[in-house]
Amino acid sequence: MEEPDHNKLADLRAHLNWSRGPNRRLGYQIIAELDPNTPDARKAKQLLDGQIGPSLDFDAFDITATLDLALDFMRKHGLNSSWTIAHSENSTETVRGNHHCYKVIINYGMETYVGSGWTPANSVIDAVIEAVTSDYKSYFEEAFTLSKSYQKVFFEPWIGPEYETGGLHSRKVLIVGESHYNHWCEKAIEGEPPPPVVRHELPRSITQECVQEVVHGERGARYWNSARNRIGGSNYEDKPSADFWNKVAFYNFVQSPVEGGPGARPTRAQWLEAAECLPEALEIIRPERVIFTGWTLWEHVQPRDGKLNAIECDGLKLPLEYFNLADGTRVFVTATAHPRTQYFVRALTPLLHEFINQDWTHVAASSDQQWSSDLQNDTREALAGIGFIQLRDGKLALKNVDGRFGIVAPTNISSTNICVVDRSSGYENNYTDADEVIKAGWAID
Repeated sequence: MEEPDHNKLADLRAHLNWSRGPNRRLGYQIIAELDPNTPDARKAKQLLDGQIGPSLDFDAFDITATLDLALDFMRKHGLNSSWTIAHSENSTETVRGNHHCYKVIINYGMETYVGSGWTPANSVIDAVIEAVTSDYKSYFEEAFTLSKSYQKVFFEPWIGPEYETGGLHSRKVLIVGESHYNHWCEKAIEGEPPPPVVRHELPRSITQECVQEVVHGERGARYWNSARNRIGGSNYEDKPSADFWNKVAFYNFVQSPVEGGPGARPTRAQWLEAAECLPEALEIIRPERVIFTGWTLWEHVQPRDGKLNAIECDGLKLPLEYFNLADGTRVFVTATAHPRTQYFVRALTPLLHEFINQDWTHVAASSDQQWSSDLQNDTREALAGIGFIQLRDGKLALKNVDGRFGIVAPTNISSTNICVVDRSSGYENNYTDADEVIKAGWAID
């Protein structure tokens, strides 16, 4: 069987080296597995394991392998559930005095990838390039384990391998960024003109790709380094990025690409859609602490279910609020300035440390008990004799432990029913008496 065309293999290598995210890692896998006993393969294996950084001279790679090894790799990664090498006539071109070319067809489900060349080996490599650089679905599923549980979330979150087992300071911490923009230029190649800024189609795994690149030392944007240093603290400032990002989860709030490059802003519709997706993300990720990075982002997060006293230190303040999951679990949340701004200062570290480490569940429970013991008698008396306190627009104002606000009109109180109207949704909550109102978490505001 003929050897692959080494020039074609070099083209494959170059394309994969300068591609983004998992395509680049897949390139390393191809290098490592085409001929596992070569120095090049060992270097690629070290890259995959994170033992060496991407500053390695990629030009040092010289892939040599047989066609059989290439096909074995394809089979292993599901790239050719069926494949054929077909000989076809090409009467319109004459290359090297040959009127024939070879064609390879890789079929996977409904997807078909075609490679062609003047030898069977060229054709196979061409088809591999086509499959690999087309964000091949089977590889994404293997590399990032895309969840089938998400119905609303599109950009699936990064879940660090230590998030569930050890987390950050023994807590499951979710960091929330704002959005993905879809215009950027690829990495410049030395000796060639700067690449143009182009619009990209973003896959569902783009969030995971971005963090994966940080973990493997391929990116060092200010956002990622600042977030690691402030949230992780001094213990992580001089450590590899993987030490921090492997312990946390990361989710971008806006769930569709923002048109433009850095600095582009989401539309109103994108903000509204993002708020609808957040509850699903929280239910599946189930963090104990959530840090929203950016005040504009925080303004577009839906109202929380409750709040505690803010965390304060040296004139700085972090909000302390919570969401309730469907099973009643409380997820405590806070917000900071954007990590790329001058306001994301080192002095925030002790506040973030307290936010992550403090047992807020106990604090919240004590607050709930105080709310109930202090207010339930006044609430009962107010509902029985509504005229003895000052009314708002002729109605009694109530608040709920879950963060909602309600109103009761005098005409909505009878001996058998009390109707509390949710001020936000307008939904009517009907109770048989004052004790039922109190049991449902309502108290006078």
